[in-house]
Amino acid sequence: MGRESAVLVWAPVGRDGPIIERLIANEGIPSRACGGIDDLLRHLDTAAGAVIAQEGLAVGDWPAIDRWVKAQPSWSDFPFVLLSHRGGAIDERVITLLGNVTVLERPLNQTSLISAVGSARRARLRQFEAGEQLAEEARIRRALAEETRTLGILNKLGATLSAELDLERVVQAVTDAGVALTGAEFGSFFYNVIDEKGESYTLYTLSGAPRSKFDNFPMPRNTPVFAPTFTGERIVRSADITRDPRYGRNAPNAGMPEGHLPVCSYLAVPVVSRSGEVLGGLFFGHSKPDVFGEAAEAVMVGVAGQAAAAIDNVRLFIAEQRELEERRRAEAELQRQRDEFLTLANNISSLCWLAYGDGTIFWYNQRWHEFTGKGPEEDAGWEAAHDPEAGPEVRRRWRQALKSGERFEMVFPMLRHDGVLRHFLCRIVPIRDETGAIFRWCGTHADITAQRETEAALEARVAERTGELQQALTRLEREAAERQKVEEALRQSQKMEAIGQLTGGVAHDFNNLLTVILSGVDALRRPGLSEDRRARYTSAIAETAERAAKLTAQLLAFARRQPLRETVFDAADKVGRVAEMLATVVGSRIMLRTDLRVSPAPIKADLIQFETALVNMAVNARDAMSGEGTITLTVGESSEIPEAPGHPPLAGAFVTVGIADTGVGLAEEQIARIFEPFYTTKEIGKGTGLGLSQVYGFAKQSGGDVRVHSAPGQGATFTLYLPRVADAQLPSEQQRENERIDGDGSGRILVVEDNENVGEHASELLADLGYETVRVLDARAALEALDQAREPFDLVLTDVVMPGGMSGLELARMLGRSHPDLPVVLTTGYADALVDDDASDIELLRKPYSMDALGALVGRLIKAKVEPVS
Repeated sequence: MGRESAVLVWAPVGRDGPIIERLIANEGIPSRACGGIDDLLRHLDTAAGAVIAQEGLAVGDWPAIDRWVKAQPSWSDFPFVLLSHRGGAIDERVITLLGNVTVLERPLNQTSLISAVGSARRARLRQFEAGEQLAEEARIRRALAEETRTLGILNKLGATLSAELDLERVVQAVTDAGVALTGAEFGSFFYNVIDEKGESYTLYTLSGAPRSKFDNFPMPRNTPVFAPTFTGERIVRSADITRDPRYGRNAPNAGMPEGHLPVCSYLAVPVVSRSGEVLGGLFFGHSKPDVFGEAAEAVMVGVAGQAAAAIDNVRLFIAEQRELEERRRAEAELQRQRDEFLTLANNISSLCWLAYGDGTIFWYNQRWHEFTGKGPEEDAGWEAAHDPEAGPEVRRRWRQALKSGERFEMVFPMLRHDGVLRHFLCRIVPIRDETGAIFRWCGTHADITAQRETEAALEARVAERTGELQQALTRLEREAAERQKVEEALRQSQKMEAIGQLTGGVAHDFNNLLTVILSGVDALRRPGLSEDRRARYTSAIAETAERAAKLTAQLLAFARRQPLRETVFDAADKVGRVAEMLATVVGSRIMLRTDLRVSPAPIKADLIQFETALVNMAVNARDAMSGEGTITLTVGESSEIPEAPGHPPLAGAFVTVGIADTGVGLAEEQIARIFEPFYTTKEIGKGTGLGLSQVYGFAKQSGGDVRVHSAPGQGATFTLYLPRVADAQLPSEQQRENERIDGDGSGRILVVEDNENVGEHASELLADLGYETVRVLDARAALEALDQAREPFDLVLTDVVMPGGMSGLELARMLGRSHPDLPVVLTTGYADALVDDDASDIELLRKPYSMDALGALVGRLIKAKVEPVS
């Protein structure tokens, strides 16, 4: 407001308004025409006066005009120029209403108008000047009062900070002062505290708001808004923080959390120590915008500096107090340890002393004084207590220890104050400082007189006791020899009993078989026997011989002495094929089912023994059901062989082959003996008790086991567990050529057999098959025959067990090196060597063997030799 302020003109009737504006404009006085009383009232505060026609004042406008006139500042007396009605009539209420009024009668005199308007304007301009001067004086007074208040707050804060050593009260005083100095509605101080362990954590104070307002909010994080303060980079001052581009970009609230005190104006000042460490940050807020100016920022920078200095001082004071307290604790602990040491040292049975690094003794314990009879104030030197004869050697070794820095240990006698000689074990150890230098020696003397006396008595007692023990030992040796003879006789008796039981069972079965064979042979010798009956007798003899061979194989399998020819085959496929044959074995009244849960199920085992085991288990199941019921063959897999009495579980990959029946079942005591040889639950003459023994022996010899689950009246399940091999090891299907055994074979065969009958029989069979044979009795003769032969041999057929010191297996190994192209066939009925040694690379023909089996094997090997596979 100043010289440019216009004079308002309100003359709504006629042409008075435009005329007045033109007249005063000619005098250089700016004017402004008003569009009504409301427009007039809106511009009165900045106007330099007003010209109003009396007809423009309606009675309804007077209250508004009266309120404005009365609300003028003390320096304001707004000048009005009132144009009266024509004829000079003036309403006195208008004069009273307007106050400072100059009345001009109409028609207007130009000079009077310009004079009145000019005077009113000049008076109004002087009022403006007076108002501005009064406002400036008021501002100066307010600024002075504010400065005085600020200085008072700062002085009070400074006094508090200089005198206060409690960190919580220091930061609270700073926070309260910050709110008072900035005009904030509320403020907080987040500051770091270091505990006794040196760990840092953050606390905070509040001012202007109850602490409950912040109970539900976590500590501020290093978001873009808070980070500059917590890292000490800069001050953050915002007229409206909600409009800051860094605000509201962080999860989970993306802005001000619900329930938080409203913050619009924002001021944050870092508090940094003299060392550059950020001690915390002062934060102030106000719900209105643009509250914190440069002055508030400047004063808070100073307050932050004072706060940093005060916090540093408090930290130094706390650190000093902690150091003093730690020193007091250390001194108390040192005194406690000293008291404990003295209590211990003065009450142990040993004599103790301490010496400086040069060996000068400065302390003895109570036991030393009691031994020497001298008090602490007397010279109780340790050399004075030495036995005169041992003293020189003790001193020499002690000087050597002082020189080398090594520990001292020696047994020597010492004289007690009453003249009694006692023996002591003396140990002296060095005590080193942090540099490794010796600054103390600690010596102990343990009285071992009683110990030495006890040892001497003990040695005498030991010698006496040794003699007694030697006599007792001699007596025990004689008794042991006698007991060994008795035990040997008992074992021999048990062995004979077992052999008797075994031979009895075998003899019973073989007598039955031999009866059929002998009677059949006698029948064949009778003249005039018809071809039909001759064929029946021949078939009966052959079947009985096969049963005898099977009985022998079962005995060997149980003893685990049966040589196995292991091949890889699919157990599921073999079970499916054997099931067809078992249907005729078990009879028509028994239903046979198969459950092949795994296919293929590759295992490595002896195929013949595997099939024999299946037949034995199936026959056992058939007999348990009296020929009527259901048998289920199952092929599956398992990751372990389950636990059984006396057998822990065994982990691995196994194929399971089970045979379950619906028979009478087995009692627990029967299951415990079910695999024993010749044990059977059948009636006499109904079974040998060797079938399940073969199953058990085959499973064990194949690296697996067999388990039985049964109960009386609930049937039984026998499960074979055999190691599983990889599917890739299964051989591909190949069609075997029909092997010719019609007697047209050709080639020379060396037969090595010590048994005259077996050797001659094998040679005759081979001759009937078309081969030329040479027979020798042992391996040595075989080697000579090979070396001296005019024509080469095409094959060697040798027994395994032979006299002369070389077995058939050893002969085969030697020929494999010297004659690699010469096929070798081993024959055996019971071969220990083939059980203990791996002979899987050599062809094996089990005894007893048939002419067909012999011819097929020999023909295949000789043909492979003549026509090698390309």
